[in-house]
This record gives sequence, C-alpha cells and structure tokens, in this order.
Amino acid sequence: MKYPKDAQYVEAEYTPGTYNPFVAALPPLCEADEFIKQIAHFPPLPEHISRMSYQERYIAIQQTQSFFYPLGYMYKIYLTLYSAMLATYQSMNYIDSVKRINALYQSRYTADGGLPVNNAILGFPGIGKTSTIQRCLSLFPQVIEHSKFNNQAIMCKQILYLRVECPSDCSVKTIAINILSAINLALGYGPYNPGNVSRISTSAFCQNAKSLCLTYHVGFIAIDEIQNIITYAANKKQTRTLIKFLVELTNDTNTSICFIGTPATEEFLSREEHLCRRTRGLRLLPFKYNAAYLSFTNALWQYQYTDSVVDCSAQMSKELYRLSGGIPAYMEIIFREAQIIALDSQIPHISSALLRDAAENLAIHPPEVHGQGKSISDFDFPISQKKPKLMTDSDDHVIKKEIPPFVTTVTQGNQTDTRHQIHSNAIPQKGRKKVQRSPYDIIELSKNDDFIPTLRRIGLLEEV
Repeated sequence: MKYPKDAQYVEAEYTPGTYNPFVAALPPLCEADEFIKQIAHFPPLPEHISRMSYQERYIAIQQTQSFFYPLGYMYKIYLTLYSAMLATYQSMNYIDSVKRINALYQSRYTADGGLPVNNAILGFPGIGKTSTIQRCLSLFPQVIEHSKFNNQAIMCKQILYLRVECPSDCSVKTIAINILSAINLALGYGPYNPGNVSRISTSAFCQNAKSLCLTYHVGFIAIDEIQNIITYAANKKQTRTLIKFLVELTNDTNTSICFIGTPATEEFLSREEHLCRRTRGLRLLPFKYNAAYLSFTNALWQYQYTDSVVDCSAQMSKELYRLSGGIPAYMEIIFREAQIIALDSQIPHISSALLRDAAENLAIHPPEVHGQGKSISDFDFPISQKKPKLMTDSDDHVIKKEIPPFVTTVTQGNQTDTRHQIHSNAIPQKGRKKVQRSPYDIIELSKNDDFIPTLRRIGLLEEV
C-alpha cells in the first residue's frame, strides 16, 4: 500500500501522471482481494479452551465482538467513498481553493468547476453500515501534508475525510461545531473549544466551517445517524435549516457529503427533488437465507467456548435466521448470549432452544423488512478476485470445512484441545425410515448407468 493502514498523518507521496497535487497524493484504489485482507478480522482462538475457567470463557466470548466478516456490499461502499473523494479533488486545485476562500468571505456564489458526488447509504440498524465505513476509512490516511510538488513549493494540508454525527436536535450550530471539532482532531489540535457558544452567532460557525473545509481541502464528509432528522421533524416540524446548511456547504466548498442512516430517512430525503437527487445511493436490506448467509454463519460458528463444539445444523441456522431477521449484529449477539446461557446452566453445547432463550433474554425483535433496496446477500466481489478466506489472525490456525464425525480432539496451532465435537451428520435424522424398494422403482433404476436403455426395454419411456 502507498500509505500504512490506520495512518493519521502522512507526508505526500505523488503518483506521476497528473498535474493536480491533491489527486496525485491520493492512495491507489484497493483491489478486491487486498480490500478483503485489510478489513477482515477473525480473532485467533485461544489454546486449551477446555481448560479455561468460566471467567476466562466469558471474557473470550465478549471479545469475539471484534469478528468482522467481509461481504460484497462493503467493497461497493469503499468504491462509493473513494469516488466521492476523487470527484472533490478532480474539480479542485490549489489556486481554485484560494479563489473559493476569497469569494466566500466576499459572500459571492462559489459553485464553479466540477460537481461533488453526494449520496446516502441507508440500511437497517445492525447491518454494519457504520463499522464498514470506519474500516473503509482506515484504508486512507486522514491528513496528507504537502510541501513540494513538481519542484514547486506547495505548503498545505489535505484532509481526505471527516466523520461526524447528525445532532439529535438537528441544530445548524451543533453540526457546524461538530465539523470544526472533527477538523481540529484530524490535525492533532485536540478538542475544539469555541468558548462561550451562546455569544457566537450560528452564521459565524457556519462561515468558519466552510472556510476551514476549503483551507484544509476536505475531500468528503460522512454524516452518520441522519435519521435523527426524522425524530426531530416529528417533534418540531422543522429540519429545513440543517439541510439548507449542508447543501450550502457542498455547493460553496465542493466537498462531497455522504449521509448514513436507516430506511426511515428515505421518505424525508425523497420529499423534495433537490434532496432526492443528492441522496441516491445504496439501500441495504438484511441477509436472505442463502449461501452468503450460511457462509457468514459458518465463520461465526467457529467461535464456540462451550464444553462441546457443535456444527451449525440446518435447523439451528434456520432458527437463528428467524430470530435475527438476517441482521448480522443480532446474529452475533444471540450466538454469544446462547453460549453464556450454556455456561451458566452447565449445558455442554448450544442448541436451537438456547438460541431462542438468548433472543428472549435480550428482547430481540427484528424489524419487518419493507421498502426498496438490495439484500447484503446479493452483492459479490468482482469475479476475477479472490473470495474471503476464513482464517484467523494466526496463520497456523485455518478454519477447516471438512471434519469427520465424532472427532474428540481439535488441533489449534501446535496444541491440542480435548473438547468433544458434535457434528450435524452424527445427529439422528428425522423423517421416514428407509424401506426396501422394488428393483423396477424409478429411483432405483436411476442409480444405474444404463438408465435410459432400461426404461426403453421395460416400456416406461415414451419417445416422440
């Protein structure tokens, strides 16, 4: 990678082929396989789980919250954020930003040049929007310092992104202060302290926010929890001032904005045409019960800290889907709580009944899926790239897919865990018992290599 992951502040490294220093300093776009490697996190399983105490297992179960399984929609979000950032800098150079600052203080309209890319990413709570965006942003340095470009001095700082939350009261002054605070923190100046806020006008804060976005060449702003607009609108019947400020901000500074929230925001954003066209983007729905869901569940199922390890049978995977509504956060919470109940009750392994008890204890009631959008199961990585590899952070521990039934030992690294393995193919199967079929039964005949000639010989094949 051009810059190290999670870098906060770096010196500019320019990619040749462009005369725009802000574009030349951008990190290159990650290929899908590299993206998967960078954002995935499979916590390493501890050695000798069977010897761990109750307290150690309880803590280990809670630490599995860092589990992060890459899905195709996450790469789509990464491309969306990168495109927004690139669009900002392609329409801006160093001289343009100086002109815009001067025009801003002279109260002139400044929306010349190219247009920023504004969009909205809406999805059900618990799907993973915020955590995905945080991991995508970790692939970019937040601040790039420029000193010389093409043998010419260029002393400035470039903030690639800011992430702020929509204030619960939808106050223009609060969102402006949040943006100013985010800029201060990005530059390493500590929390923003404006002094006596009540004595400073809202317009002064707004003007200052716009000016600093231009001064530090902010690429794009992610505004999370945008659904707060709906709650405030229901109580106060007024949200136009906040939206007007955000529209002015993107017009005056050419900074791209990405709104992140729940599907409840859709109706509000679609109400007016000027908002509708600025807030198109991904509309994410929960998992469907398909291969993507089962792959996620199988990866999650590796992190069992009970006395026995049980396969995720079809019955349990369907029960978990029903209880969670296909929402990843609910799936993980129910899975962890079921293990804690098993430990508390001295039950050797989790089961469908414990999954139901866990959902009841946590009072989880998944929302009804409605509205338009695309399931997170339906996204895929580019075909030419590798699929996610189910591997923990420790290279010597690979999650195995094929294990013979009733294996009593599990090898982890160079150690051996003596927990008992219970596999779904060893569990008694339900349904009617097998009976002896006639040799002329169609099912029995289909097992033979000469199936078609046999049907023709005994008169069961009608040919036209």
